[in-house]
Amino acid sequence: FKPISISILAMTWENKFSFPPLRVRIIHKSRLRYFGKPKTKLDVPYQAYFDVADQSGMVLMVLWGSLCPEWYHSMKIGTVLLLEKYAVKKSVSSIIQSSPEDLHMKRFSSIEIALNVRDPPAKINIIPEHKIKPEWKLPEVEYQFVTRSELDKLAQNQFCDIIGLVQY
Repeated sequence: FKPISISILAMTWENKFSFPPLRVRIIHKSRLRYFGKPKTKLDVPYQAYFDVADQSGMVLMVLWGSLCPEWYHSMKIGTVLLLEKYAVKKSVSSIIQSSPEDLHMKRFSSIEIALNVRDPPAKINIIPEHKIKPEWKLPEVEYQFVTRSELDKLAQNQFCDIIGLVQY
């Protein structure tokens, strides 16, 4: 199989109902968000936003509903995904996670990748680090920020970036 690039997907998505596989690296990950309302009966009213990128650029990916508890914690920054079933929608989100200028990448802000339990049911594969090939030309993550609570969970000799505020 030959995965489609984000740039080709952005140009051709309106003419298709199913899409070729998409291979991307997670560049940024939002917090899990609750979107439930008192009168709606959603089983798992959560969503998470991710900036994902390939060699052609970056796009917003949204993880919906019951996929959140199943996948959110295993989708880390730097993780490479192979998406075989997904939806492409006109982007309605104004959320911009990272600056494309900083990452030297084109942002395709007109579309977003939607991963849901139906229409179509998302098929998500995490590609192990040892199977990632240089010829895929996936962008590297420039920074690996961690929170204070995540510091204790890091492996010995693991590098990370921390932003802090010093008050006098």
